[in-house]
Amino acid sequence: MKFPVCTGFFSADGNELICTYLSTPLIEYDVLTHSYVSVVNDDVGQVNGAQWLPGGNLCTIQASGNVSIW
Repeated sequence: MKFPVCTGFFSADGNELICTYLSTPLIEYDVLTHSYVSVVNDDVGQVNGAQWLPGGNLCTIQASGNVSIW
């Protein structure tokens, strides 16, 4: 069983539940279609946190200390 590395959160529209895992940096679960999608490229490395910013951009915090805005 895999456990998220940080608290999951919903997208701004409430349709996607987004979680981060050690094996895959960021996973999005679409609650409308019941499907999973890998959101962030594996090159990013471990994502320790993520949050939606005002305006709709996704901000991720990597284990390396880097911050990315998508």
